[in-house]
Amino acid sequence: IMSTLYYTSKLGNKYPMNEIEQNHEKSLKEIHELRNSKGNSTCADCGRKGTIWSSVNIGIFLCLRCGSFHRAIGTHISKPKGCTGTYLWGPDEIARMKEIGNIRSNAIYGGIEDMPSSNINNNASDSEW
Repeated sequence: IMSTLYYTSKLGNKYPMNEIEQNHEKSLKEIHELRNSKGNSTCADCGRKGTIWSSVNIGIFLCLRCGSFHRAIGTHISKPKGCTGTYLWGPDEIARMKEIGNIRSNAIYGGIEDMPSSNINNNASDSEW
């Protein structure tokens, strides 16, 4: 008897691994398009250009620096995932990124107006955050 392998998304849903692997290139293309769409090409947290990480449960795209902070704060708060091709993406994860995105998340959680005033050039120190 052959058992089916499953992929468990960061949102907790399970999918047959072969389906996820078959759709990998398509999923990466969707993530790439989302990352480059309005609002998602700059980091949801600091505003820097170039988003290569995401927080799947929050539905935001992040720069390398902020992605590393999200990786450190714990998966009970943020479920970070790289966007550059190393990770597999489940349909629920892509749907969450489409549903929320950086513009909507900043309207929910706060945006540019809530950043440290010294971050005008994206260079606020870690202690100011």
